[in-house]
Amino acid sequence: MTSPAEEPQLSADELRLIQLVRTASAAPSARSEALAFLESLLPQGDTGWKASKLAVAVVLGLVSGVLVRLVSALGWIEGVPYERIVGLLIVPFVVVYFLIRNQLSRQWWLGLAAAYALCAAVVALLPVSWTSASSIVMTLHLPVALLTGVALTYTGAEWRLPEARLRAIKFAGEWFVLYVLVMLGVGVLLGLFSLLSSTIGLSLDELFTWLAVVLAVAPVAVTAAIASSASSFVSGACQILVKLFVPLFTLMLSVFLILGLASGALFRFQRDLLLILDVVLIVVTALVGYHIASRDAAANSAKFELLTFALVSVAAVIDVGVLTSMLIRVSDIGLSLNRSVAIGLNLVLLINLSAIALRYWRFVRVGADYSFIQRWQGSYLYVFFAWAGFAAFVLPALFRFA
Repeated sequence: MTSPAEEPQLSADELRLIQLVRTASAAPSARSEALAFLESLLPQGDTGWKASKLAVAVVLGLVSGVLVRLVSALGWIEGVPYERIVGLLIVPFVVVYFLIRNQLSRQWWLGLAAAYALCAAVVALLPVSWTSASSIVMTLHLPVALLTGVALTYTGAEWRLPEARLRAIKFAGEWFVLYVLVMLGVGVLLGLFSLLSSTIGLSLDELFTWLAVVLAVAPVAVTAAIASSASSFVSGACQILVKLFVPLFTLMLSVFLILGLASGALFRFQRDLLLILDVVLIVVTALVGYHIASRDAAANSAKFELLTFALVSVAAVIDVGVLTSMLIRVSDIGLSLNRSVAIGLNLVLLINLSAIALRYWRFVRVGADYSFIQRWQGSYLYVFFAWAGFAAFVLPALFRFA
């Protein structure tokens, strides 16, 4: 017999696997995450299917990158602004990857193909010029609406369950961070390529353009595949970013709110400041959403949850100020497509932030179950997608494609 001191200690990966198995036992919808993490721990002899899935993602990413470059270079879709359709040349390839990875049925393939074909037809046929407000609104919101297919295929048959949607939120955060890291490396690579070609006196502008486009587009599918494999490195990096930026954003927004209240300018923001605040509120919503989705409901982190509660509460108050300022502007100079989009976006954000703040209050004040917060965030995911689709297609039509 071995003494307790001689017994082997569990590694961090083993502890996480045990935690995921327990979670999957209580919530069957979490089973795919546990299986994905178990797959990442398998011995080298069992990684053939994993490598083949990554190869599929690489091929899809390269095809997407070449297609984007061909369309931009050859102008195959005449009369349609290139920027408006670029999402349709990238996102469907990520959807195809998850259709293959999760071995989804023919009905999934046909349904999503029909949906994306309809989006492409609408975008191509709409009487909208690139310089119009309608085209800009569509360009900004269409990629988000298209990501609905990624969330659906990532969660598969469990897409209706809030727990599965939480996994989609967690995946989206890790996918974004991983893509940014890869793009930093791509930027360095392209910079060195440009420097070397200019040093030896070669004019490789066309090759550089091809490389820049393909290396910017192809990693979208590749990083999606890596992020979906439950990589502990990516997850750990995202957790560090959350721990770093939640306190910083809480401090920054708290100071801004105090100064706004003291100066009386909280409900009279100027247009440029309103745009900046919208971006900040979107970032805060994404940051808090990832934290909620990735947090273990049974974890004990009271101090950090107080900070998160403070951040969400302050952000909700600032959003009220932003909405009030927008409504005042509308009463002064009238309603337009851009103002309608801004008001709608802030209403969607405010509902989410307020609901999370109220649930956090119950969690902090009376010790309610944290899963109460997580169920709300998971249920609200498709509201963001629905709003993006509404803003991309319906609002421009209501304003006669102004």
